[in-house]
Amino acid sequence: MTGQQRETLLDLGHDPLKAGISHRFIDGIFINTPAWHHANDSRDIIGSCRQPKCGGLLQAIDTHTENKITWYAAECLNCGHEVTAPNGRVLARSSRLNEMPDGWWSRRIDTLRRLAKAGHTSEEAA
Repeated sequence: MTGQQRETLLDLGHDPLKAGISHRFIDGIFINTPAWHHANDSRDIIGSCRQPKCGGLLQAIDTHTENKITWYAAECLNCGHEVTAPNGRVLARSSRLNEMPDGWWSRRIDTLRRLAKAGHTSEEAA
């Protein structure tokens, strides 16, 4: 990813810890359909890949309907990973180990150990 492409994503308000799709293309928890179709027609970048060690650019793919579900999808131009939104609903980011940023789980475990050592419960930390 070039510096100019990263700046473009920052201008779009992109948060790689969320869905990988720029907030410009999301309206609440749903895809902003007009913006999505405009980006698809003009082949604009809509976000960045959230796969570990990738961070490539996402580009919208044509929507298609299958079994009464309209699929909004974007494909990473680097690794080919697809991000999907069934019926336009943006799916929440997974907390699976392989999808968290580097060091996230180890920092969480260290924090919980420190809290436990200090006598705090997990409910008090929240």
